[in-house]
Amino acid sequence: MRVLFRADASLSLGYGHVMRCLTLAKALRELGADCHFASRALRGGLGSHIAEDFALHELPAAYAGEQASGLAEEPIPEREDLDHLGALLEGRRFDWVVLDHYGLGAQWELSARAFAPRLLAIDDLPWRRHCVHVLLDQNLLADEAEAYPSSCGEDLPVRLFGPSYALLRPEFAHYRRKPRPVADDKPRLLLFFGGGKVSRTLPSVVRELLQLPVSIDVVIGGASAALADLGAMAAVEPALRLHVDTQEMAALMWQADLYLGAGGSVTWERACLGLPGVVAAFSENQVSIGMAGERAGIQRYLGVADALSGSAWRDAAADLLADTGGLLVMRTRAAALCDGAGAERVARMMFETGGADAH
Repeated sequence: MRVLFRADASLSLGYGHVMRCLTLAKALRELGADCHFASRALRGGLGSHIAEDFALHELPAAYAGEQASGLAEEPIPEREDLDHLGALLEGRRFDWVVLDHYGLGAQWELSARAFAPRLLAIDDLPWRRHCVHVLLDQNLLADEAEAYPSSCGEDLPVRLFGPSYALLRPEFAHYRRKPRPVADDKPRLLLFFGGGKVSRTLPSVVRELLQLPVSIDVVIGGASAALADLGAMAAVEPALRLHVDTQEMAALMWQADLYLGAGGSVTWERACLGLPGVVAAFSENQVSIGMAGERAGIQRYLGVADALSGSAWRDAAADLLADTGGLLVMRTRAAALCDGAGAERVARMMFETGGADAH
């Protein structure tokens, strides 16, 4: 089976779309699939990372006349994207196209049937319209019946909704099976404000948190503007540890007592390991995820990140750490939501339906 993924990453877009596609691609490869990626050559992108494991078809960073703002939801000129993609593929055909992109929609999907008879869309903005055969949203939806109205005039797609389909790397399931480590003298906090543009308030948040009797692990990208300030702080603060471009997120979550940061797809990585959180929305799609996680009792949602002070993060962390019984309840509820096997479930479904005629 041959699968083409279409997803982008950059400093402004973040890395989540490409990373979850890579997770699914690796699960498909384990079953024998040949996976390719099409991605734009954007600043701070993941092209070299993708090319380490899969064939990469690199699209232009900008199309003629495009005025890109860098916003994740900004539409991309779909006809130009399809034309460039078709030229790069040179007549190659696939069994599936997987799209994970806010800037490309139903018309792109309809035209992309020229590349494959089956399409799977990954999304977490439930008001968007799609024209695909399978629709995957790994989040808790407030109203599944009203989510993702069809644009095709066809039967509704197969809907894979909820954290049981969360596309997590295998190491999360591995650490889920391990006993929790012996607690340190001080609670361990894990901070991650996203893989794209890190909030300008991150150093001030860390300064506030260091007033608490805690140790702090901060996960940050090597291109972050906050890295220099945090590096200087870590040089003089033994309770602060930086992890730059780390591949050890699962291990860090397994060791942590409380997470603070972005409320996107990392929510389900935390849930798999039973890690409670204090989260904020660093992008539009994280608002609904943050609120849903709070309703499910696995985190405290503080609102939009840009509106928060460092003291707001500190006070929320202090409140939760003081409530050990409440933290235990959060851990139990989180672990019950996600078992870490979502990528394998989706990959098996694609293989099982890959030989059937598409509608």
